[in-house]
Amino acid sequence: MWSSWRGFCPPKGGAGTIAAFAQVARDHPQTRLIMAGEGPDRQRLEALVQELGLTERVDFAGYVGGETKMELLARARVFVLPTTHPEGMPNAVLEAMAAGDVIITTRSGGIPDVVEDG
Repeated sequence: MWSSWRGFCPPKGGAGTIAAFAQVARDHPQTRLIMAGEGPDRQRLEALVQELGLTERVDFAGYVGGETKMELLARARVFVLPTTHPEGMPNAVLEAMAAGDVIITTRSGGIPDVVEDG
């Protein structure tokens, strides 16, 4: 599972992603979460991962770009962007779609123009 934010901040949904992953992780012990990005909320998100006992299952990759980003997306099966931030059309969603990932996101900004429910 892959989750991407250029900037970790509460409207980008990092805490919700980690909480949801905790539920998924119980039933799927091989699953890992990669949190890509940096920002003011990173320390709080890392503390939440520790509090939930997920430190061995969640990686904070920092900012990733170029070939590294495409390699990570190619390995992922699911891409998560639960933003409530007024997005345009995030390139990360398009890149994840190009990599063949299942997209889990919100109806924010231009996202519903590209991502169909179901």
